[in-house]
Amino acid sequence: MSLEQVKARHRLAWGLDVESYVRHTASEIGPVGERLVEVADPAWNAAVIDLGCGPGTASFPAARRVGPGGRVVGIDLAPAMVAWAERSATAQGLTQALFAVGDAENLSEVPDGEFDVAISNFGVIFAPDATRMVGEAARVLKPGGAFALSVWIPVGVVAEMLEVLASISPSPEPGAATSESWGEPGVAEERLSAGFEHIARTEVEVSCDYPSVDVAWQRMREGRPPFALAYGRLPADQKTDVEARCREMFRRHAVPDGHVRYVREAAILRGVRRD
Repeated sequence: MSLEQVKARHRLAWGLDVESYVRHTASEIGPVGERLVEVADPAWNAAVIDLGCGPGTASFPAARRVGPGGRVVGIDLAPAMVAWAERSATAQGLTQALFAVGDAENLSEVPDGEFDVAISNFGVIFAPDATRMVGEAARVLKPGGAFALSVWIPVGVVAEMLEVLASISPSPEPGAATSESWGEPGVAEERLSAGFEHIARTEVEVSCDYPSVDVAWQRMREGRPPFALAYGRLPADQKTDVEARCREMFRRHAVPDGHVRYVREAAILRGVRRD
């Protein structure tokens, strides 16, 4: 797939079933969003841009941190995600949180130096052109502005899931950044160094606990949009095989009471815009 085809696929995947995604995922990555905002450390009344904001898992804690006199602008490729985030902001009374459909690789409508802080909670790791994304994040920040993003580390269960996804998804063109590549040793730091300095890394863990293998499989099928899209396009016989592989993976992490428990490793990277 070309870079534009990758983005079109993400736009479709992340807009398929936002309700299911939020139901399955918000409780898992929400705490990472909270920690991400702590690491980014926007000041009271600051202006923050959330790139690949999804349903607002980092936008809303950022909005509460900057207060009613601040501003948080969430940008996402998927219109359905943006619509969900807008409704959630209204329900929470967070009038300082605004959302728009947009591309983190091309923020042409955003002036240079518009924001104090940029954040992304497992969002921009899906941008296929990492160089353009980092350049745009740096451009829209004021001198000395911070950019903090969370990334998955491809070990353990994360690696197992990525292996299943790769086996049923079309391959991107050579050179395209993938979500898992951000978690490989030194890769995030190298990419960010083009526009940022004083890059620091904070390790985090995402604990997952499901009542049964059935629930863990449902979470996989409904709560991971790239997998949901790829799985949904498979013929019936391949779906059966993939489901069997996933169920076996979850059984390996089952404990005597039937629960499926595992930890997904992640990291938060923070850099300061180069002058």
